[in-house]
Amino acid sequence: MEDASALLVVLRRKDRRGAEEAARSLRILAEQNPEALKRHSAEVLRLAMAEQDLRVRWNLMQVLGKIVLKPVQRGAAIDWLFERLRDASPFTRTFALQALYDLSREDESLHRRWLPIAEEFARNGTAAMRARARKLLQSGVRGG
Repeated sequence: MEDASALLVVLRRKDRRGAEEAARSLRILAEQNPEALKRHSAEVLRLAMAEQDLRVRWNLMQVLGKIVLKPVQRGAAIDWLFERLRDASPFTRTFALQALYDLSREDESLHRRWLPIAEEFARNGTAAMRARARKLLQSGVRGG
């Protein structure tokens, strides 16, 4: 497993290929061990919000849904992810929906905000958006 600090160094360099690989590795790390990124949460959030490359951004969005964020960071991440639901890229919207779902695991009020959006995606989104929204809605439990 790669070290989070080293992966963040690669992301800061802005080398497209390296950044994409580093973001993908961070996503895997966040899925396997969210605590490993706890001390880096502010930087992950900052990098995600500033990232212009879509593939890097998609991976970082998924990281945000998995890691422990301080309350102020969490609020900023949620606001930013809700903004991404209006993005031109359907994949960005889909990953934002997933990250918000992940963040709603322990947050009933966020889940209530998320639910009508997911229902809309399931009815009127692109094929990928519909599939992801339906999967999340059918899980039957928050954060499934």
